[in-house]
Amino acid sequence: MKKLIAEDEYNIVMQYRIALENRKHEVLITHDGEECLKSYRDADDKFVYEQQQSADPKTFNDDTNNPPLMEL
Repeated sequence: MKKLIAEDEYNIVMQYRIALENRKHEVLITHDGEECLKSYRDADDKFVYEQQQSADPKTFNDDTNNPPLMEL
């Protein structure tokens, strides 16, 4: 499954990338809203928006929680 993440903090991006790639997801990182929207519009498939209020790494490691992301 493809994941599109908009995040400008390098450490958070790397946590998302590692965790999602370990779960066999393809990850596309964007660093601001404009870049994220461009990637979204350029995508061949439609995204489903999924958001979590907190991206706390402790809860993110739990398989029942997901970071804010767009799912392809």
